[in-house]
Order: sequence, then C-alpha cells, then structure tokens
Amino acid sequence: MKSWLSESGVTSSMVTEGKGERFAVAPNQTANGADNPEGRQQNRRVEFVIGED
Repeated sequence: MKSWLSESGVTSSMVTEGKGERFAVAPNQTANGADNPEGRQQNRRVEFVIGED
C-alpha cells in the first residue's frame, strides 16, 4: 500500500506498521479451536491514520 501511495503522488512522509495477530479485532479461532472465517475476514484490513505525529 505504501508503494502504491508513493507511486500515486502522495509525497508526505509515511510510516507503515504491521500489527499482526497481537492486535486482531476478532478471534481467528472459535472457542473449540476450529477456524473462524468471519473473524479472519474482519482481521483482513488496512487502517489509515491521518494527521497524527
């Protein structure tokens, strides 16, 4: 995403940071250990923070 923004003319400094499983918004597994497709879908996201230093 950072490369695409730069190639598209966004010239301000950017910082990218991967959060991984530590900051999931939903569980990737159900209580019994089975896969949770809905949780995985919610965790596939990109967040933009604009205007914070």
